Amino acid sequence: TKRSGICNFQPTYNLRHEPILATANYKVHHQGTQHVHKMATKQLKIKTGTLTRTKKELVMYEKEHEREQEKVKKMMADGADAADLKQAEGVSAEAGMMVPDTKRRLEKALQDLQALLEENDEEVKDTEEFKAAQELVAEVEAMFAARS
Repeated sequence: TKRSGICNFQPTYNLRHEPILATANYKVHHQGTQHVHKMATKQLKIKTGTLTRTKKELVMYEKEHEREQEKVKKMMADGADAADLKQAEGVSAEAGMMVPDTKRRLEKALQDLQALLEENDEEVKDTEEFKAAQELVAEVEAMFAARS
């Protein structure tokens, strides 16, 4: 069975091997630009959502790690049982291990979104999603700069 792609001007055949009219194929080809715009916008929403979620996770893990460290310090000052103290230290260490991994994922999500913004600048630059993504990129870059 010979079948061609959506944006191809070669004849397309249906399941009965009958050629589909070229005008239908031409119409699909020109609708392809709208399809590219929708796909770029969809990818932009996905990457922006990923960056937003990962940023929130990093902040949450850092707060949790800090809270657990304070809990351990308080338990040490109060003279808590050794087993309880060891358990609290384990929880604090586990929370601390999540921070570098989440930071790495945040950096990757930032790079992915920046690359997508550069690739699709012309197609989506007038959309709200593009502006929101640019604001988020600036916010995350500022967050990294403040922590350095």
